[in-house]
Amino acid sequence: MDSAGGVGVAAETEVINAAFGSDVREGLNSELIALDESRSVVIRLLEYREPELKTLAEVSGEIESTIECRKVKSRLLHLEKLFLTI
Repeated sequence: MDSAGGVGVAAETEVINAAFGSDVREGLNSELIALDESRSVVIRLLEYREPELKTLAEVSGEIESTIECRKVKSRLLHLEKLFLTI
């Protein structure tokens, strides 16, 4: 997981904040994190890896998806304006 989060529980803001907080980085367990009324977690660092640069080949798919999403969003905003003026 990176500082942008992950999937599932790792996408929760409180979990991300705890994961990169000083207690967890120093090898301690996090405080109890309540996700909702029936779910709570405690996190602990098992392995730390230094940030590293990715090659263009590793991120090209993500870049293409981001560009395509922006194009679609732009088109949808344009259509919204057209429909609102009718």
